Amino acid sequence: MPSEIDNELNGDSMLMQKSRHIHCDSVETLTVDGENGPKFQNESLEGYKVHDWNMNEIAINEEDYRMNTNPTSDKQVTQIGSFRTSSTQSAEILTMIDTNDGFIHDNPTIIEDVANERQNMMQQPIYGVQISYDKAWRAKELALGSIKGSPEESYNTLSSYCYVLEQKNLGTITDIVTDCDNQFKYFFMSIGASFVGFHTSIRPVIAVDGTFLKAKYLGTLFIAACKDDNNQIYPLAFGIGDSENDASWEWFLQKLHDALGHIDDLFVISDQHGSIEKAVHKVFPHARHGVCTYHVGQNLKTKFKNPAIHKFFHDAAHAYHVSEFNFIFGQLEMIDPRAARYLMDIGVDRWARSYSTGKRYNIMTTGIVESLNAMLKNARDLPVLQLVEELRNLLQK
Repeated sequence: MPSEIDNELNGDSMLMQKSRHIHCDSVETLTVDGENGPKFQNESLEGYKVHDWNMNEIAINEEDYRMNTNPTSDKQVTQIGSFRTSSTQSAEILTMIDTNDGFIHDNPTIIEDVANERQNMMQQPIYGVQISYDKAWRAKELALGSIKGSPEESYNTLSSYCYVLEQKNLGTITDIVTDCDNQFKYFFMSIGASFVGFHTSIRPVIAVDGTFLKAKYLGTLFIAACKDDNNQIYPLAFGIGDSENDASWEWFLQKLHDALGHIDDLFVISDQHGSIEKAVHKVFPHARHGVCTYHVGQNLKTKFKNPAIHKFFHDAAHAYHVSEFNFIFGQLEMIDPRAARYLMDIGVDRWARSYSTGKRYNIMTTGIVESLNAMLKNARDLPVLQLVEELRNLLQK
């Protein structure tokens, strides 16, 4: 390394050296090198020592960059080596990671954080760095690819991951389906311990729902969950497909049926999605299918915009006795006959506890699945392999 660079380094400074180029206009990806070698690798940030850095940088020459690592007191950020050079050999930071949660900042946050930095090491006039939304998005994608790997690599590695998962977890079932062009189509996973617990100690009421994925190739995450005897959430199975349609829901529920076998008195709860209803009746012909009272209530609010209707519906749905239900529902019908007809068309036995032909116990909504959706909010941004690993971590905590 040239001696002039050695002379430039002092205090807590580190040397930025170019490691490789990623073809995306003129953006280059660099890694941070110090006395003990690379500070960042293509792994999770968990376990690495976190440094608080100001965004002060300078280009020493075309190949080397110096970064001042003076600690900040107001926030904890780590620079990702993603820089862009200009004819004046200056450098500007493009993105960074929030080390508190390990996730890349949203694009507007990147823009704001970069623009708010006011000092540079060349003692030039004090200016913030202004970048466009497009540049922030591209920098974020480069940083994610450097840390997590590309989405394409993730799909290619998924089958090997599933093999190891089945070998290390007795009874675990995974399945990957590809189309005629060998492109990813469906994925199913359930840990063996989940099946054992379901058959031995879980009430046979399964809530199912789907939520959209936000990674490069999008898709839908399918979830099946139950409640244990302590009313805690009990995840049962996960799936990935293209969207919530007839084919994908039928495939997911068929895989669930194959894994569980025949279950006496099975009760499946979902929202009013038509594809779920069709798939439940086809795959689980002997099971009862109920709808989530929360979703029905929200639809009532949207369609009829009368708070009194929603209250009467809630009370009627949770009534234990038919006589109590008839009294409450009669009041609702007097207020708005159209709302009463709407609820009857759904099927009273599908949402009213007193008229239920199956045993749904006290599970009236799909809230257990919605809670899992909320827990996986950030994970839904990840490539498929990292998403599946987050699901496994959730199950095996």
